[in-house]
Amino acid sequence: TLVDGASGNEVAQLSDVVGGEIIEIKVSVDDKHALVIGDGRLTPPRNPTTPNSQRINAFRMSLVSLATGQLRWSRHILFKASRNNYPAHFDHLKLVDLNRDGVQDIVGSNSRDEQLYLAAWNGIDGQPMWENPVYQQPSHSNYWIPFCVVRINNQPHIVSIAKPAQDRSERSLILNAPDGTVLASQPLEARLDKLDLNRSGAERFVPICDSTTTPDRPMVAICRAPPGRYKSSVYDLSETR
Repeated sequence: TLVDGASGNEVAQLSDVVGGEIIEIKVSVDDKHALVIGDGRLTPPRNPTTPNSQRINAFRMSLVSLATGQLRWSRHILFKASRNNYPAHFDHLKLVDLNRDGVQDIVGSNSRDEQLYLAAWNGIDGQPMWENPVYQQPSHSNYWIPFCVVRINNQPHIVSIAKPAQDRSERSLILNAPDGTVLASQPLEARLDKLDLNRSGAERFVPICDSTTTPDRPMVAICRAPPGRYKSSVYDLSETR
């Protein structure tokens, strides 16, 4: 059952299991659907008819109608996540209309084959739209990727902190087009380049957000929390190359 946190009123009765304990809910901008993330503990076995068949080791992402409780679609994400940790919440996804079809799509982290990816899924059917490797260890970082959404020419773009290639040690600010194409990268200043993202809880210490004030100069702000104090840096995306 989904319950309104402000009023305590029942919002919807879910028609199907969502893969275990719910660790995140995001409501669409039209208040008609909710993206529900289950931690995978109640995922059915791979082969229900075979004794001792193992469960699929992944979280489960489902789109639910708030009017009826019906599941519009459901798919597994973050393979091997559910056995490595059981986070109390998973606020690592964002809803944004990437393909301009009027339906919010999903952007966030995904993992498979011990690799972490910045990925996008279609909001209509949950099918993958694109994914880009970030060359970051999945389980050590709680499957979190620092990224934000910035509008450029009235279109949503994704800005992330990641290594531009597997053989590179430094991290950069990566600008992705709505279709996932890497448009540009900008080296981070030295004190940000040394951010330790391969550790649990890093998301609490390295926030990144849109800080645009004028449409023709998209900007992002990155903060870090060294011992005892916070520091922030603002990057002008119009200067990326």
